[in-house]
Amino acid sequence: MQEPIIAKIAKECADFMPLVKNVKKAKGITNQDIADATGVPLSNVSKFFSGNLSNPSIYNAVAVCMYLGISLDDA
Repeated sequence: MQEPIIAKIAKECADFMPLVKNVKKAKGITNQDIADATGVPLSNVSKFFSGNLSNPSIYNAVAVCMYLGISLDDA
């Protein structure tokens, strides 16, 4: 049986959060800044960056990445 796609992308997904956290920190951006600019509720942004939102919606992930100036392809 072929390996499921979700298993194939596990490493890329694992690299995603450290990347966005590092960019956010380097730019001095707050969760409130991201919520205000993206329209993603602050509670979701906070959960996203604390690790309590393990599977964010693609819309929220893309919005955060766009605001941070990175691509999902960068992860």
